[in-house]
Amino acid sequence: MKELVTVASGFIIVVGLALFMFIGNQKHTTAVMQNKELNDVVEKNHLELKAEIDALKQHIRETDSIYHKKTSE
Repeated sequence: MKELVTVASGFIIVVGLALFMFIGNQKHTTAVMQNKELNDVVEKNHLELKAEIDALKQHIRETDSIYHKKTSE
């Protein structure tokens, strides 16, 4: 009986440690780290594209105003 309690408690400790390590390691897995990197790249590209779109809109407004000045004269 004593051996059974020892083996059972050892098994419970090993399983508990394995679960603890598995749950703790999920924050540092490769997939999570790659997802963070991809989100950073997407956010950076979004900001760059937004700035480029704003510059294009400004250019369109300037071109449009020049065209309308020439057509109204």
